[in-house]
Amino acid sequence: MVWTLSGCTALVIDPGASSRSVLSAQLRDLGVPNVVQCARLADARRRLETGCYDLVLCEMDFPESGGRHGGQDLLDELQRGGHLPWSTLFIMVTDERSYAKVVEAAESALDAYLLKPIATQVLRERVMQAHKRRVELEQVYLAIEAGRLDEAVGLCRQRFEARGLFWRYATRVGIELLIRQGRAEAALPWLDEVLALQPSAWARLDKVRCLQARHQAGGAMQQLQALIASEPGCVEAQDLLGRTHLGQGRLAEALAAFARAVELTPGDLRRQQRLGMLSCYLGDWAAGARALEHVRAQGANSKSFDDQSLVLLAVARFRQRDSKALARCAAALQQAAESGDSERSRRQLLLARALDRLLQRQPEEAVAALTALAEARQAPDFDLEGGWNLLTGLAAAAHEGIALPLAEDWIRAVGRRFMGSRTAAELLSPTVAAVPAWGELLQAAQQELGAITEQALRHSAAGDPQTAVETLLDQAERTLSPRLLDTARGVVARDAAQLADAPAVQARLATVARRVGLQASALPPGLGEQSRQGIRLRTDAATG
Repeated sequence: MVWTLSGCTALVIDPGASSRSVLSAQLRDLGVPNVVQCARLADARRRLETGCYDLVLCEMDFPESGGRHGGQDLLDELQRGGHLPWSTLFIMVTDERSYAKVVEAAESALDAYLLKPIATQVLRERVMQAHKRRVELEQVYLAIEAGRLDEAVGLCRQRFEARGLFWRYATRVGIELLIRQGRAEAALPWLDEVLALQPSAWARLDKVRCLQARHQAGGAMQQLQALIASEPGCVEAQDLLGRTHLGQGRLAEALAAFARAVELTPGDLRRQQRLGMLSCYLGDWAAGARALEHVRAQGANSKSFDDQSLVLLAVARFRQRDSKALARCAAALQQAAESGDSERSRRQLLLARALDRLLQRQPEEAVAALTALAEARQAPDFDLEGGWNLLTGLAAAAHEGIALPLAEDWIRAVGRRFMGSRTAAELLSPTVAAVPAWGELLQAAQQELGAITEQALRHSAAGDPQTAVETLLDQAERTLSPRLLDTARGVVARDAAQLADAPAVQARLATVARRVGLQASALPPGLGEQSRQGIRLRTDAATG
């Protein structure tokens, strides 16, 4: 079917009533039959997450974002969350004449931008030109939608080599696909070709990502810092710097990078939420709670909102002895658990309920909730976030003078499972700082994991990888430690030829991995999100 404006549904997002009215009238003059208006970013976010629009006209600056680029923040957030179909045309409008910075930051992510006042004919031309890119790249997106990723990469590569229409955007899509498939070796030469043509910030950033995938941490950090020095406004670089610090256990440095990202995009709720979460995890409860309350007010119904924010707010209100605010958090988590029906939601609710009962001086019910939370400590989906929540609940009970006979066993189990990584240790240790004996349990678990790893690697270095792998898998099964499992994987990958029965070892490796869980070593979800680099790859919307 031929794409026409008469078949479109449009969304106009603008805080000014007169501007919304003018833009809507212009669209109707162009034949667009269905035009919806939004004055607030929160309303627009909800509509775009739950509905499908062919065309979006969005104002750049909103009072609710401090008058700074709220429209761009909304676009970035939707793209990173995968909530904006590739078939949707997104056009930014503004009355700012100094637009060069915005255009540079939004390179290839926007379909068009327009300066107010906009002539109706100019609006038509820009919309049709934006649609032309959709048509030109349709086969690429259809291949992605069908899971034919190699074909999509090939089509992008052909357009790059021919310098065909929209080749720059196609190049970004192709390289992003390679990186997501873990094919950094294939992406790097292509990136070098792009950088030889023009040293774009996005290409420099993708090269850093590829170097990190190849475990060239030093070179990656050097290039990332050089990029930030030359492009201090590149928010994606700040995101990547923060995630890099976070993965290496440098939480304070990660917090500083995430704070700079929020300064650059104050209207981005995902970044605000991440900053608030990490602030709480690091003990700055006042700043963290302020940020999370802002996120909750602006986007509690958004798909970007993570319910762990409510858990952290519940902990903050417990620390303030604010029983009413804590009860509201618990009620919101109760609603989420009933609607979501996931083990994660149930565990989050258990911590909030325990804290609420502690403030209400109902120790039996608090202990019951904490016991139920602890029972999940060996489940495959019990992750670092779950460990943090359990230890935080136990520390709260200890603060109220409530002794749990099995508390030390639970802490020891959490320590053996998660204290193998520096990041996990930095997150977990502060939770039990008020109880020195518990801190010692975590440190002992960390030392135990280190000793097991060292002993196994000695066997491997001595030419006995069989004993090394068996030791690591035995202990990984006992402790559910992702570190021991990953070390076993490394030994198997390096010394498979020396193993007595490699298929049997691989089979056991898979069995232990299922027990340890896929997400056991992952960062808490709100901290570990991956940026989408401004590339829109969701393809589940109808193309018309």
